[in-house]
Amino acid sequence: MSRNYFEELPPEGWSFEGAPRLDPFDAAFINQALDSTKASDCITVIEQAERQQAFWSSVQARAAARIDSLTGCTPEDHPVDQERGTAHMVAIARRRSQSGSISYLHCMRNLIPDMPYLFSRFEAGDLSESLVLAIMGPLDDLPSDERRIFDRMYAHAPSLFDSMSTKAARDFAQKYVDTNHSEEQTLRMEKKARDRFVHIRPGKDCMLVNARLPIEVGLALKNDLESKAMAAKSAGDQRTLEQLRADALVGTATGAPLDRPLPVKLHINLVMTDKRSCWVRTSWPASPATEAFPPNTPAAWPLPGRQPAPIHRKKCWICSGAASRPCRCSAGCSWNPTARIWSPWIRRNASSRGSCAR
Repeated sequence: MSRNYFEELPPEGWSFEGAPRLDPFDAAFINQALDSTKASDCITVIEQAERQQAFWSSVQARAAARIDSLTGCTPEDHPVDQERGTAHMVAIARRRSQSGSISYLHCMRNLIPDMPYLFSRFEAGDLSESLVLAIMGPLDDLPSDERRIFDRMYAHAPSLFDSMSTKAARDFAQKYVDTNHSEEQTLRMEKKARDRFVHIRPGKDCMLVNARLPIEVGLALKNDLESKAMAAKSAGDQRTLEQLRADALVGTATGAPLDRPLPVKLHINLVMTDKRSCWVRTSWPASPATEAFPPNTPAAWPLPGRQPAPIHRKKCWICSGAASRPCRCSAGCSWNPTARIWSPWIRRNASSRGSCAR
């Protein structure tokens, strides 16, 4: 006994603005396919549904391009704030994330006027929306006449993208752009090569690495890391490909082999001094040439195994006083004649701690 999965008659007052409905013929066909025991009937339904989905996506593309033109944006002139507002509005209407909404608007802006054959295949349901976006992404950097040349080339080879995945289609379009780029794009590429950089900054519980490299250098680095990661993975390494690529990148910079832990070096400058080397004078002799100090003062207490250094060899750690005159700062001079001059911050901190600082 057959079942009706979908209504074969539209409800009274049905229109495009109402809930999605099927026409009676399509509803009868789908009900028959779902009630059938043949898998080929359901495959036919899936194929036709995909074509219908592509068609309605092309309708969305037309509507998005129309909204963009109503705001006054053109391929040559599209203010950033106005473009962002339009893209976000379209993304909300499509129930999609805001991420990538501006790229979608760019593609739809250039697709209809510059790529009529590609859009006709999209409208006919031969190409999915994801495939069209993969093709149009790299072409966004080309001028209109270059996009029209690409469209005419595709018209002469209609089966070019029939069996391609989205990644293969994007790579094909990118290769076309790289081999047929304009003078303006060449100047942009040269500027990016001049402005190359590597930024390493602290993140949350990690370090973040960001780099901009010329195309040929970046591709060579990518291929090298990919080959090392795949070779290690084929050899039975338990790390993921992402981890292997990261370790290979650090190993390339440090010289560490991929199968060993990466070196971790911490450089800590620690200065340890005897407590008595921080004792300072609280009184001074009447003459700089005099070596005698009043009794019961820290400066008069000798250090084990050392003789008091002459005054002309002494420097004040606090005020950087000259050796030829007595120090008059509040903390006095240190007994260590070879000590380095303190930085202003350490000098202020030592002064606030009193006459003895550790």
